[in-house]
This record gives sequence, C-alpha cells and structure tokens, in this order.
Amino acid sequence: MAAAPYESKGMPGCIWSTDVVHVVWDCCPAGWQTYHKGSKGCTTRAFGATGSLDLEIFGVTVGHPGTRNDQTIVKFDGLVQAMHTGEIYADVTFEYFDANGVKQTERGLYGISDGGYHKRRCMISKHSFPVDAEKAWGDLLASIRKDIERIFGILKKHFQILKTPIRFHDAALITCMFHT
Repeated sequence: MAAAPYESKGMPGCIWSTDVVHVVWDCCPAGWQTYHKGSKGCTTRAFGATGSLDLEIFGVTVGHPGTRNDQTIVKFDGLVQAMHTGEIYADVTFEYFDANGVKQTERGLYGISDGGYHKRRCMISKHSFPVDAEKAWGDLLASIRKDIERIFGILKKHFQILKTPIRFHDAALITCMFHT
C-alpha cells in the first residue's frame, strides 16, 4: 500500500479510505427482516470496505444486517482493527508541515472515513462543527474520501447483481457473492 497518491492530494500518511455499502436483499427470510430493514425501508446486507485512490480494495468485512451502523461494522474490519492496535503500520513514519510551516515527523499511518465512525488515531474524519481552517481541511478530506464511494459505484456498474435486489435466500451466500 503506497501513501504517495494521498500525499500528492495533501494527506501524507494516509493509505486508504473506508465506508459501508448496502446491497438490497430481496429474499430476506421473514424472521430476519426486522434486523435487516435499514433507514431506506428495504432489507439490506451491509459490507464495510477499505480501498485506495487507485481503486485497489484492501479488505471487505463479512455481511451484516442492514440495521447495523458504521461504528458497529468497523469493529469487524480486520484491517482497521490491526491498525488501531498497532499490529500493522505502527512503525511507518511520514512527514508533514505543521501550522507554523515546520516539518514534523509522525509515526503510524492512517485512513480516512466519514463522520459515522469512532474517533481513532488510525482513522480521521472531518470535524462535526469546523471553524475557519478546519472547514477547508474538512472539505479537502471529504473530496479525497470519495475514492471508496467511487469503488462502490464502479462495482455496481460492472456487476449488475450488486445494483439490483439480491434474490438469494442465504445470507452467507450473499457474503460469498460480494467477496467474489
């Protein structure tokens, strides 16, 4: 995983972005529908995915009920958890310029996410109530974070099964299909 694409966008030390995508599950068993009916009113399976600016997918979680939020699903993301605990990338350093223009060195890479995730050292998102320079920085972060949304869009464009309601009855089969 190279940090160079993100560094050229003004985010040194960033290596990926993450988000959750929902796929509509048309044949959800009646007894499970309460757990799978998301905010849009239809039954879905949700997958957390981590990817890069160059459209490389680094990891995908197992499928989750559509009612689970990003904060819950990320707990099952092995890549994010390994970064959070320092198992991977903890010793990698990167340089940046602080607010005074002085070059600083930081240890440990990070990823970017939307505001629906836990605040962690390995994951950053824009501030909920930004002021002054934080607003410009948050706008930059939001524009860069669209890479994972772009990956989802490309997958749905190329694989019709992700764009239309899934007609499998087995949740494990949907996970296998999504991972493939």
